[in-house]
Amino acid sequence: MEHKKADKPIVFFDGHCTLCSHWINFMLKRDRLQVLQYASLQGDTAKAYLSEEHLKTIDTIILKVGDKLYFQSSASLRSFAYLGGIYKAANVLLLFPPFIRNWVYSIVSKNRYQWFGKKEVCRVPTEEEAGRLLP
Repeated sequence: MEHKKADKPIVFFDGHCTLCSHWINFMLKRDRLQVLQYASLQGDTAKAYLSEEHLKTIDTIILKVGDKLYFQSSASLRSFAYLGGIYKAANVLLLFPPFIRNWVYSIVSKNRYQWFGKKEVCRVPTEEEAGRLLP
């Protein structure tokens, strides 16, 4: 199924987080059908689509599908499932209660800079990624 650019789901991530950048690199490489778009929480796209409250909270990945927003583990698992194939199996993990999934997510999120590092600048897209990695 082909998505128009305007209606493609967007994965918002902390552009300064090394772990988040690795996650996005993983997603971009495997999103062969280019179903998803990606934007840093520090960028213009995030400012256009997210509230001030959401922009202050950079400790979560946010998935925007239409008018619906998903956060933390729900955003990660749902975005992973968009890759198709075996990655759709991630939907099984959504059966676990959110308070358990998000507890684990929060531990990693709160320690991500200490464990994985922090970048001073956001990731710059390659020519190939330019239409998928939004400003």
